[in-house]
Parts: sequence; structure tokens; C-alpha cells
Amino acid sequence: MRIRVTPFLAVLAVSVLSCPVWASGGSTTPIAFGNLVAIGHTLLQPGQYQFVANFDANQILVERDGQLIATVPAREVTLNHRSKRDGVVLNGAHIYELQFAGESRALEVD
Repeated sequence: MRIRVTPFLAVLAVSVLSCPVWASGGSTTPIAFGNLVAIGHTLLQPGQYQFVANFDANQILVERDGQLIATVPAREVTLNHRSKRDGVVLNGAHIYELQFAGESRALEVD
């Protein structure tokens, strides 16, 4: 029996490169909102969203139902302590910062 390694490696490479979190050096978290909130210039209706922090590109990707809703510029900041949970910091109804459990860094919306 002969095993073909080349197709396996091709599938593995495509899988790794197609995952935005692995390729971008970031973190992902689901967050639900009960009210209208804004991030950057985008209004988010109440519901469940997936936030992808791309620390390498200094941006936050906002997804809903598998579709990209917004790409928001952000800058990495160092927290005084590790965050206890995933979440966003709000300034009124505007998302100001995205934090991840166990991380001492966060992304602050520009």
C-alpha cells in the first residue's frame, strides 16, 4: 500500500492559511448585545456577533452569521492586569475596547 503525502500536505496548508485567527495572530470571542451599539462607524443591531482581534494588522473584524459586518481600525494596548473574561468596554453605546480572558493586551478602537 502506498500513501500519497502530497495531497495531504496541500489540504493541511489550505486549512491553516484559510483560518483568519491562526493567520492573523489574534483571538476570537462571541458577544451578544441586547441594544443597538456602535463600533467605529458601524451600528450593530441587537444580536450575537463574533469579534476577531487581529493584533498583527491592528484591526477588529466583526462577523454575524458567518458574514463580515465591519473591519475596524484599532491599536494594541497593554492592560494593568490580565482580563478576567472576554468582552467589550463600552463608552455609552460605543465599543471602546476589546478584551480577552487571560490576556494582558487588548485592542482599543481608533
